[in-house]
Amino acid sequence: MLRTHILGYPIIGKNRELKFSIEDYMLKRNEKSLKELRSTVKNIIRYNIKIQNLNLDINTIGCFRYPDPLTYSRIVLGLIDRNYISNKSIFDTIFNITMGNRKVRPFKMMKWFGTNFHYFNRKVNKKNYNNKISLNFINYEIGITKFLCKEKIKCKILGPFTLCKLMHIKSKKEIKFIIYKYNKFIKKILDNGIYIFQLEEPSFDDSISKSDILINNYIYSRIDKKAKIIFTNYFSEIKENIKYINTYGIHIDLIRNYGTINLNLFKKYKFLSIGLFSGENVFICDIKSKLNLIKKFSFHPNLLISNNCSMKHIPYDSSIEKKGSTFPNSFLSFYIQKIREISITKEIYNKNNNMLNKYIKNIICYNKYKKTSLLLDFKKESYVSLIRKKVSYINMGFDLLPFTTIGSFPQTKRIRSLRNQLKNGNIDFNFYRKELSILINNCVLTQRNIGVDLITNGEVERNDMVQYFCEFIEGCYITNNGWVQSYCTRCVKPPILWGNMNFINFRKEFYFYKKIKDLNSLKVKYIVTGPVTIFKWSFVREDLPLERFIYSLAYSISKLVNYAFSIGIFFIQIDEPAIREFIEKFKYLDSKKIIRKSFKICYSGVINKNVQIHTHVCYSRLTKNELLLFKNIGVDKVSIESSENLNEVVRFVKKYSLTKYVEIGFGIYNVHSNLIPSVKSIVSKIRFIIKELGSKNIWINPDCGLKTRKESEVYKSLLNIKHAISVIRKEIKGSQNP
Repeated sequence: MLRTHILGYPIIGKNRELKFSIEDYMLKRNEKSLKELRSTVKNIIRYNIKIQNLNLDINTIGCFRYPDPLTYSRIVLGLIDRNYISNKSIFDTIFNITMGNRKVRPFKMMKWFGTNFHYFNRKVNKKNYNNKISLNFINYEIGITKFLCKEKIKCKILGPFTLCKLMHIKSKKEIKFIIYKYNKFIKKILDNGIYIFQLEEPSFDDSISKSDILINNYIYSRIDKKAKIIFTNYFSEIKENIKYINTYGIHIDLIRNYGTINLNLFKKYKFLSIGLFSGENVFICDIKSKLNLIKKFSFHPNLLISNNCSMKHIPYDSSIEKKGSTFPNSFLSFYIQKIREISITKEIYNKNNNMLNKYIKNIICYNKYKKTSLLLDFKKESYVSLIRKKVSYINMGFDLLPFTTIGSFPQTKRIRSLRNQLKNGNIDFNFYRKELSILINNCVLTQRNIGVDLITNGEVERNDMVQYFCEFIEGCYITNNGWVQSYCTRCVKPPILWGNMNFINFRKEFYFYKKIKDLNSLKVKYIVTGPVTIFKWSFVREDLPLERFIYSLAYSISKLVNYAFSIGIFFIQIDEPAIREFIEKFKYLDSKKIIRKSFKICYSGVINKNVQIHTHVCYSRLTKNELLLFKNIGVDKVSIESSENLNEVVRFVKKYSLTKYVEIGFGIYNVHSNLIPSVKSIVSKIRFIIKELGSKNIWINPDCGLKTRKESEVYKSLLNIKHAISVIRKEIKGSQNP
């Protein structure tokens, strides 16, 4: 008999209840708001366990991992520096980890295995671990699951191999300590009568070294033998190295590994889970093709089907989306619909004819969805494939160490109120634009008063850097409630790209730029989200080549770039923060070639103009591949997030002589923390940069956009940056004129 389970679920709540409850407690910090927050968490857990109980054979606990799998696992296992631990609540500990305080620096924020989800990381000396094993909300999950009389319960936690890789743990002594901590955790779960464990190991793939394979084998040979371990692999291509996995069971991501695996390798496992259903995308599933694939694994006596990864990466429920859209709801499949697809597939495979009507409905609907691809017309326009001559900041009239921001400024209550009033029909569009124009001019004036060298309009008119531009795209569907967690309480609504990528009425985008007073006398930067990031941070149909979407987006963006130049803007920033995760996810493609071509298409219309082209990357684990890519994509300046890993970034830039090829903007202000950097600390960072790299071709900027910060924090931080730059400029000029 075929059985079902899932790897994880969205934890933000159907209507972002977790976000609002955490932010309320963060603001008030009193017992009442903490009690309400705990109640919110329990309601979310209870709802999701009931959903599993109604539809699946095995219930998964340990899914409520806020803010991310690594941080939560470290808290559970007692692997957090005791200086970050709060006696008040787990949430206060998490605030210290993610934002820091006056005593401790925040952890560095990183991208989670090629997704737009983030995790926090900072290596800690073992001597400073708090060492306490704490089940936190897992205790509640155990209680509610047992209350529902579920026979089979599975507990999930990040696997020890991946935890060691992410925490950069390599010594045998440290690895032994991690094994000890996992066995203590497992013992607590075993004592509750739960024997199945989902240990998640996305770091284990075919690219790891022989020494890593030995480390993995060493770890799992010493895990408590009473535990039935399901070695859970996702986001990875793994074919050859499966033979080295010697656990009770295994889960394999068949979305990433379709048609490439030797099936004989799975016969040794007593428990085989195959990830057939995408936990990363939102389009209807072809159940018929899934049934055919299951037959290939029918040799296994204990076969389970599941999603390929946790479904925390997709929204809750597509049934509540607006009707009458050009893209029907029936073509969408969010978390609730995915679980039903899994359930229907199992019942049809097990010959339960009660599900036959739902199966037939799926076949009809999927065929209609497939036919929409025949209506698409990805126009191919010509572009000038020339080598672009670089434009220096000196030629554009800047002093040494020019100062700019990445783009966005705080989205204040006033801005959000105006946007909601417009959406609800309480104000008309003309009034909305007039009010926003005032706010934008105030933002520009603030930057000018501080002394920012290259000014932005603050992106006041934009809700999200991807969603905003997708609202101009013909073949894009913007959901009502399709929220997913990006990091902590930051949620985004990824657009759904399904049709033609033509921009409609794109000149409306420039209304607010034209309204900036003294536009011609200011150095103003226009910012557009690049095609790779729009693609990567959206849900995109998978039945067509991805290059068609990316290049079509690039042609549309080139029109925005051309128009910006035509109205007197000579600094264009094509934001591509998703470059690293794009390369990481699409390893089987020549992804660097796609990136280079998309950039060239974007700026093709101004290739011989006196325009500086900027780009921005963030949360990136810089490698030689990305750095060499920056040398030849034709941009003049790359802004890099570096406030929490400045030594590492400077070392890379120096090693590959990157400033000889492109100007570098160093992020020296962590915009994800409410800590205001002092003038002294900024001066110290800039001195270090200059000592290692010199002052030529260096810009100074915050790590990322300032959207999530308070106005008071931003003003003080930018003012301190400007003061620090002034100090350094005087030092440089003093040394040149003794």
